[in-house]
Amino acid sequence: MSQPVTIRPSRCADIGRITEIYGASVVREVASFELEPPDEAEMARRREERLAKNMPYLVAEVAGEVVGFAYAGPF
Repeated sequence: MSQPVTIRPSRCADIGRITEIYGASVVREVASFELEPPDEAEMARRREERLAKNMPYLVAEVAGEVVGFAYAGPF
């Protein structure tokens, strides 16, 4: 039986894992237009930018480990 997924607001402490997840997608997938994965400082800046505009920046956890993230931005 699979473990439940918990969705919660992201925390500063999550940036390392968020950076790992996003970096892997930049390198392996085609969903991003970026050619190089951003570092933790850049990911933290992007997160703060969204939060400053009252936009959500969420993480998904399984068994206490961050396994995904999502955010909203202006379109």
